[in-house]
Parts: sequence; structure tokens; C-alpha cells
Amino acid sequence: MTFVESAGPALGRVVGQAAAPLVNRLRLTLIKKGLVQDSDAAGRLLQIGGPHRGGTRTLSLLDQLPAGVTNRQITAFAGSGAVRSAAQEIIAAYVAGVAPDRVLSRLERLFFAELHGAAPTELAAYYLSFQESLQLQCREVAEQLTSVPVRSGEGFDWAGAILTRATLEAIERHTATLARAGRPTAEEATAWLDAYRKAFLTHHGSIVIPDLDHRRLVPSERLFVGPDVRLLADPRRGGIAFGDVQDHIDRTVLLGDPGAGKSTASSRLGVTWFTERGPCFQVVLRDLRRLDQDAGFNLVREIERTLEARYQVTVPSGTVEDLLLAGDSLVVLDGLDEVPTLALRKRTAEVIEAAAFAYPLTRFLVTARSTGYHESRLDTGVFTEFRVMPFTADQVRAYARNWFGLVAVDRPGSVEDYVADFMTSSESADDLRTNPLLLALICILYRGHGAIPRQRPQIYRRCVEMLVRDWDTARGVTTRPWETDVYEVALAEIAHLVYSRPEYRAGMTEEQLRQVAAQNMLAEAVTSRREAVQLAADMIALCRGRGWIFTNVDVDDAGNDVYSFAHGSFLEYFTATHLVRNAGTSAALADGLLPFLLAGRGEVLSQIAVSMAGVHRANGASDTIGELMERAWRLPPDDGRVVTAFIVNTADVIPLNENGLISLVRGCVRLTRRLFQDRQLLPVLLGPDFRHASGVQVALAGALAEIAAEGPGTMREFLTWHDWAWDVVIQHGIVDFSGRSERESLFAGALHRASPHTASCTAVWLAEQVGRDPVAARQLRLITSGLRPWLLEPVDGPDLPARDFAGIGEVFNRALARAAASPAEVLGGLAYLAAGAAEIVIRHFPPHEHPGGLMGQLIAARWSEDAGALPSGVSALDHPEREFLQEWARGNRRVLTWPDDFPAQAVS
Repeated sequence: MTFVESAGPALGRVVGQAAAPLVNRLRLTLIKKGLVQDSDAAGRLLQIGGPHRGGTRTLSLLDQLPAGVTNRQITAFAGSGAVRSAAQEIIAAYVAGVAPDRVLSRLERLFFAELHGAAPTELAAYYLSFQESLQLQCREVAEQLTSVPVRSGEGFDWAGAILTRATLEAIERHTATLARAGRPTAEEATAWLDAYRKAFLTHHGSIVIPDLDHRRLVPSERLFVGPDVRLLADPRRGGIAFGDVQDHIDRTVLLGDPGAGKSTASSRLGVTWFTERGPCFQVVLRDLRRLDQDAGFNLVREIERTLEARYQVTVPSGTVEDLLLAGDSLVVLDGLDEVPTLALRKRTAEVIEAAAFAYPLTRFLVTARSTGYHESRLDTGVFTEFRVMPFTADQVRAYARNWFGLVAVDRPGSVEDYVADFMTSSESADDLRTNPLLLALICILYRGHGAIPRQRPQIYRRCVEMLVRDWDTARGVTTRPWETDVYEVALAEIAHLVYSRPEYRAGMTEEQLRQVAAQNMLAEAVTSRREAVQLAADMIALCRGRGWIFTNVDVDDAGNDVYSFAHGSFLEYFTATHLVRNAGTSAALADGLLPFLLAGRGEVLSQIAVSMAGVHRANGASDTIGELMERAWRLPPDDGRVVTAFIVNTADVIPLNENGLISLVRGCVRLTRRLFQDRQLLPVLLGPDFRHASGVQVALAGALAEIAAEGPGTMREFLTWHDWAWDVVIQHGIVDFSGRSERESLFAGALHRASPHTASCTAVWLAEQVGRDPVAARQLRLITSGLRPWLLEPVDGPDLPARDFAGIGEVFNRALARAAASPAEVLGGLAYLAAGAAEIVIRHFPPHEHPGGLMGQLIAARWSEDAGALPSGVSALDHPEREFLQEWARGNRRVLTWPDDFPAQAVS
């Protein structure tokens, strides 16, 4: 039997399998570097004609197998994981331009150990044939990997694109592990992987129907609707369809709002991956057992623990490590935001980054809420961030069709008719129904009530009402409205314990739940312990087996049911309810929220609580904002910034009175004076889409006026660090331009970045506002008053590129024409600014680009040093301003000066 007939096809397949992760690494690198688009990356890689496409070349140096070796033995060895790993290392060596001597030595030792029954001489000759064929195929793949066409004229580091040092080391580690004693055979590894695949698909292939009826599982494809995702680094790019997301997974972060479906989406991606590509390991980060603030956690051990606990699969020693090194696996790390404290989240992020480095051929998918993610953000140079987009109208309709098709609807007509009515009725809640969790709630409420609330808290409370009503109907008793309040209050206390006490983080046993609920009901709602115990038992019976709001979610080691909230959003709502009910004042509520905010996990919860405070107490939201702002000021600067950032974000989504807004703005200004490098908080308030934008300018002007009252030096220092504030200080007349440093700022440029208009500098803004804004007129009068005692010495000219002043001449032409009827004291200041603008034009632009009109006459008079060539309108100026302008035209006065002296000499 020839070598080709025995080992050749198996060897070709294994080289193809070895090449696949490297081919994919190249595809992702080409896309990330922007050298190809997703759509054509695959097409370019199809030009690689190596073994991974089925084309193989093998040699036949021997006519038959050596005596003592069977065809089955040699075929099994050629197709083994050890040979596959060796092939991957050989390809990597050729790509990197180094000889694969070490891996060939290891492969030779393994070959002789596996096939020791043959005559040594014959076996050695056969091995040479085997090795030569393997090397030839690996070299072909490497050559074709490094010859994929890239845009002409661009250098490209092929070795760096396909490999890193970590990749080379991981491949070498994998090859070494395959040679160790005691590892499973190929047949055992395959059998184990088949058993795990079955367990994984069974666990993740079903989904609970969101409903108040008993918990029911259905195949997830019957309910799940995949959301689009968007690449955050490229906001101009449209959404990526969910079906295409797995092609983009490498080191990937999937962000989204609460209830956006991140965990469900990651499970579906895992199912698809395991079905079509390779093993998937899912770790729920809030369930990490050995997470240490200093040491972090061991990824392989946590995966092994999860496999044994969740899937009841015993893991052979070293199997998980082998699969992570091999390059086919996907690791899903779900819920980075749910790690209990900010310090632990940061440590978890560091471990994830280290794991991505240690297993470079494995893909990683991390999910987290957008809110608070930046406090423990993964390295953006390694991890690509995507955001789950809200449902489109078509996706809302598809989900409603699936939900109503699975849940019995007590009304005549088809499901399509019901869905059409639902889409029309829910238009008023269009901003809510685009969130999958809220959409499920809205479907439930629509079926039960036919009415849809407009706010999240109202939706959650209506769900509690329906839960109680559904229970009463099932018992055949009259509905008692007070029970809704009793259960809501009890659930609020339970939520607070689960949220804040580590021992309840995984949930409460039935006995713990009965004790907490009974104690709460006795304190809040009933007069006898017996009735409280009965109500608590009734509540547990109501929740047991239902996949909604609060239910049994697990079983402890003793076999007891463990209860918790079905979704983090319910936990946050009820915890916020508890905090608001038990805080007698806004100050007490602020004290209750502060620990959660500083822990980095309470932003959504705190927003709900502040919103509730506004409903339950007069001025409650505004007063709570004020109290939090006072505490932020007393905290260390970095902690103060965390709390202030929360306040700014919250103020954008809640009603706020004048005092609350003033307190917020003043606090932001105080904080930015402590953190001069922080230039982000206040510009957010100045955005045109900020909820309270109409009042921000006035509140900010008051806060900046307080700074100005401390002295010009203090104001000047603040504006140096926060140039966005010029827009406010100018428009509200807080800064005048009678001083030298202030006049230098007139032409400094880039002072209006936070505003919607495009003025390149303050002088241009003043010119644009002449005749329109009384503040502009007041500022021009102040400039005029400085001209009259002849105290205005030249100031430093702006060191900015010419493009920043393109069109400045035409701006002043329009201003001079519009100001013709203005008072003389306004005209004097405008003439001063126009003279400065003329100097800028002379310095930066050749004569053929000079403007015409009145500015053209000013420039010509300066150029020729002839005061008689000034525009005739100069005679309307008062004597001091007229004399200044005439001396300016003669070359005896300047507005601006540059290091190379007289600006007119810069143009020949």
C-alpha cells in the first residue's frame, strides 16, 4: 500500500484543519486594519488553494507500509490532534520565516512512540516520507497565506498579521501538551466532546416564554429574534445583522442597555458556534466562585467547574486547555457588569485580557451593560466593541408574532390580526417596545389589559398587579387590591437583600424567603404572625415555577429550591422601591444610593430611585440631585467624578426644577476646578439634545460669574483648561476685553467647539452677532472704551493655520454693512476687530485672495500706508477711534503682532 493510499488523505485533512484558525486570523486582521471589507475578505482568502480547501499534494516514497504497521494505525496518527497541532506550528514557522526544527523533532519522537511495532529501519524510511509530505503541504499553505493580494503600494507585515509571539508560544504549548502521558486518546476526546455538545445544546437550545403563566420552555428559535449590532468604532457604518455577527467574533465586547437581550443573544451565538464551528464554553461572571481582588481567577478551572456543575459533564484532565489552545473554541464571558464591585470588575477585566493573550487562537465574547462599562473597560487595542441596537419595527413585529403564536390568546381572529392590532396599540410606547425585555412585558400587559403603560416603573408595577390578579382568579377568590401593595413591598425588601448582601447574591432558599417575607408582612401589612406566615407561603406558591419577575432559579447542594429575580431589571426596580420607601428625606436617599454608585454597579438602580423620588415627594428628584451633588464635592476627586457623572446622566432623563439644575451645574463647575484635566462633564450639559438645555446656559453663567468675581486671574486659569466655557462667558458678558490677555483671546480660535455654530474665534462670533445679540454690542462698547485712552497695545497674533481664517474677510464685510446704523461706540469696537482681521488676511493670504468691499478698502489702505484710502464710513466714528484707525492705516499702530515682526512683510 502506498503512502498516498494510506496516510495522504488524512494528512491533507489535518493540515487543512491546522490552517483554518490561521486563515481566520488573517481575515480578521485584514478587516480590522481596514485593508479589506467584510464582504470581500472571504473572497480574497478563497484564492488560497492549500489543503484547507481540499487540495493536497502528497509524496509516495515507499510502495508499502512497513511491516508491523497497519493502515488503520497510520491513518489514525496522520489525522490526530498531535499531528494537527504540529502542522499548525510548522505553518506558523514558515510564515514567520524560521525553520520548524523543534516541532519536527517532537513529532519524530511521537511517531516512533506511537508506531513502535515496526522494524526500525523501515519505520525510519517511512517517517521521512511522512515528514516530507507534511512539510510540503504546510509550506504551500504558508506561501499562499502571505500572498493574498492587499491594496497596491502598501507594505504589510504578513507574519505580524497572522501571528504574534503569543500565537507562536500557544501553538508550541499545544504541541507539547499533546505529547504528555495520561491524556485522553483521540477516540475518548471525540466521545467527550460529543457528550458535551449534546449537553450544551440541550441547555441553551431552549428559552423560557416570558409570561405570568407557569414556566414553559420552547426551542429558542421559535421565540428569539436576533437584534442587529453596531460597531462602536465606526458610527457611520450601519447595523450588522445578527446572523452575520459570529463572523466578526474575535476579541469582542457586546454592550447593550438593560433588557437589550445580551445574554440571550450570546447563548444563541454559542449554540450556532457549537453547531457549525467548534466548542463553546460559557462562563457567567457573577457566578465566579474563586474571584479574588488580587489574584483574579483561573479561566480553565472556572470553565471546568461550570461544565461539571451546570452541564453535569465530567472533564478529562487537560481537555479544556487543549481545546483553548487548538483554535476552534469560543469562550463567552457573560455579564462583566454583574461582578459585584468595581475593584473586582477591574481585576476580572485584567484576567480576561490575560486569557486572550494566553489563548490567542480562541475567540472571546464578553457581554456587559453599556452603563458603567467604561470604569472596567477592556483594552480597545485588543477588544472590538459592538452595541446591541434597539429592535426595528420589523423585529418588534416578528417577536410579537412569535410570542402571541406561542401563548394562548383569548379572542377570535388569527395571530396576524392580533399582532396588527398590537402594533397599532403599542405605537404610543414605541421607545419602550424596542427593548426586548420591555417588549415581552408589553405583550403580557396587552394580552391581559389591552392597555400599555408609558413608563418603565408603571410597567413593572402593572406586572405585579397582574401576578396577584392571576393568582386570585386561579383560586376563585375575590381580588383584594391591597395584596398588590403587600407583595410589592415584600419583593422590595427581598430585592434589597439580594442586591446588597453577598450571602444572598445567588438567591434565597425557600426557608430564607419565607422568613424574610413573613417578617416584612408582619411589620408592614398584617397584625398576626400566623397571617404573615400564610401570606408569605402563598406568595412563594404564586412565584414557584413561573418564569417571570421572581421565581425559583436554581437548586442548592442540599436540594432546596433557590429563588431570585428573573432579570436584573426587576431586581433593580424593586431595590429602588425599597430605598425610596425607607428614606424619609432626600438626604437619606442620597446616603443610601452613594455606596452603590461608588461600587460602580448602581447607576441604573439609582436612576430609577431618583425618578421614583420625584413621583413620591414634592421636588424629590431635584432635592436628591442636590444632596448627591453636595456629597460629590466632599468625596475624593475621582469618587466625586463618578457620582457627578451619574448625576449628569440622570438629569438628562428626569424632570428637574430650577434649583436642582443650578445645584447640578454649580457642582460640575466646582468639580472641574479640582480636576482640570476633566473636560467632559460640562460640555455634555451644553449639548443641544440635553433635556434641560434651555436652562443650562443661565445656570452655567451664574456659576462662572462666581469664578469671575474671584478675580481675572482665576477666570483666566479656568478658561485655559476649559475653552468650551468661552461661549458662555462671552454671550453673558461675564468677561470683557479691556485687558490685554482677554483681547489676545479675541483671535485665539477654537473657542466655540461645544456650540452648534462654527465661528473660528471670538472676534468672528462678535462680528456675526452685530445687530442681533445685545451681548455682542456690549462687548464692542467695552473694546471701544479701551481705545479711547489709547491704552490698547498690540497683542500676540493667533498661531493658527490659514484654513481657520478662510472667509474671515467676508464675515466682516457683512458685519460692517449690517452695523452701519449702530451707535458710534459699537462701531469703534467693530472697527478695531476689522483692523485685526485685515492684518490676519494680509499675513495668511496672497493679494489675489483678499476680499473686496469695505474690508478690501481697509486692507488696501494698510497695504499702501495711505489713510486717505480708508472707507468713507470711517468719518462716522468718534474722534479717538477714527484717529486710531488712521494711524493704523499709516502703519504706526497695530492690533496684532507676531514673532517675525511686522505681518505685512510676510507677503511679497
